[in-house]
Amino acid sequence: MAFHSGQFGTYYDDDHKPMWPWFVIFCCVLAALGLILMGISHAGRKRKAPPAETPVEHREALPDAQQPAPAPPPAREEERLSALPEALRLQLVAADQATREGFNQDARERWLAVLRDPMLPDDMRGGAEEKLAEVTMRLLTTSAPMPGKATYAIKPGDALSKIARQHGVTQEMLMRMNNLADPSRIVAGRTLTVINNPKFSLRVDRAAGQVSLFLDNGLVKRWPAQPGRGDATPVGAFTVGNKIERPSWWLVDGTEVPYGHAENILGSRWMGLAPAGKTQAAGNIGLHGTNDRNPQRGSGGSVRMKNADIEELYWMVPQGTPVTIE
Repeated sequence: MAFHSGQFGTYYDDDHKPMWPWFVIFCCVLAALGLILMGISHAGRKRKAPPAETPVEHREALPDAQQPAPAPPPAREEERLSALPEALRLQLVAADQATREGFNQDARERWLAVLRDPMLPDDMRGGAEEKLAEVTMRLLTTSAPMPGKATYAIKPGDALSKIARQHGVTQEMLMRMNNLADPSRIVAGRTLTVINNPKFSLRVDRAAGQVSLFLDNGLVKRWPAQPGRGDATPVGAFTVGNKIERPSWWLVDGTEVPYGHAENILGSRWMGLAPAGKTQAAGNIGLHGTNDRNPQRGSGGSVRMKNADIEELYWMVPQGTPVTIE
């Protein structure tokens, strides 16, 4: 920096450029960044905000093509019930109340009465059967009282399988009924809840594609099923014979195919059917599950079910249970 004298007095000059232009540029950059941040914040709030509802007067003025379709009025259970005959309506209300309050045997009897009523609409029948199955399963898997149930004092040397055979039930049912995890861990002197020789029966409806389980001629539950191709599944009277978990004896060209193999179509359970009465033998037929590796392949004369369904049926139905195919 140097001083000079001139016409206008003493002045100086600087060898460096002045700093004020950089200061102006710096302020402009800061202002621009502030504006950008404000814009981003505003856009974020706009995205989060719910869309403004179209005013009623504007919505009414929309063309017909843009008007939202009116929602159908909700079907009220009270209105459906009020349209039923008085006796059926009262029975439905009582059955539902007994189900909710845990009076399972009373609820079962009432749901059976509902299903026997010819005035029950078809669109309500499926729901009634589901409720019936719900309360019946409670009876069969707990110590809840029902006709035929009793207590059994375990004796020295008893086995759960032996106790089950004595009472005409499956070992699995006794385990569920008494909340047992291990059938070998029963103690002499303790008591079990048992059911004495329940009269189970099965009905296979080929046309409807259903397997139905009955207890004392009253429905327990229905499952979808696929009979053999054409008329391969014979009609007549049968009994449940051999029962096999994870069957592996299926033969292909004379060779045994293990469970889970793509060629073993028996699924997770097999329940063989033996002819009874005047029914003629029709080969090796039964109820079985579905091969998960080849689910589309059906069997010959046997009846195919979903694995979960045949497994549920399996633990309830003892050997010797009568089966009707129609």
